[in-house]
Amino acid sequence: MVRIPDRDRSRQVRGCEVAGHKEARKVCVKGVLKLYRLPADLREELKKPLGKLVRNESISSLRGLIEGAKLVITVGDETLDTVLRLGITPDVFVVDGRVMRRVASLKRPRPRFSIAVKNPPGTISSESILAVKLSLELGKEVGVLVDGEEDLLTLPYILLSPPGSVILYGQPGEGIVVVDSSDKERARLAMERMGWREKGLKSP
Repeated sequence: MVRIPDRDRSRQVRGCEVAGHKEARKVCVKGVLKLYRLPADLREELKKPLGKLVRNESISSLRGLIEGAKLVITVGDETLDTVLRLGITPDVFVVDGRVMRRVASLKRPRPRFSIAVKNPPGTISSESILAVKLSLELGKEVGVLVDGEEDLLTLPYILLSPPGSVILYGQPGEGIVVVDSSDKERARLAMERMGWREKGLKSP
């Protein structure tokens, strides 16, 4: 577990760097950045929901589906905006300041920990995977601010989230997808097709 002194708790984190988190600092300082790229054929497959689709017309039922979750994680600006309007504050949220690739200024909670990370469109960066791990270690009141595109970070969140977590992401024009963290197989296979290998990557 990462322990951060009180004086550092409100600091902006660049590329996953947090006081006391030596692994992340080392990667960011050295500029190590590996990109796992999304193949065209996989792009079509990922348009199918990875979990239960809650349609816009019944979005209020979302509250019951996530009740009792150990961690609630949202990926996407519009998803975050939707759950906030339902009175739900996620433990971890991931945003890139865009909705359907257009700049958007939607409401966000003020996180206790803020992680800024680069993740180019159509990829999952090694830096982003470290940011995912760090955000899960911190666990509560965490915002991950992505320079690039956040959509694909749903996959490592599904893989790395502890048991009892739920991951929420948007299905354009339809609603929000709810993924139980125990349902990892499709996410694992997708990341492997992007060139990722599981060795050394474990849940917090």
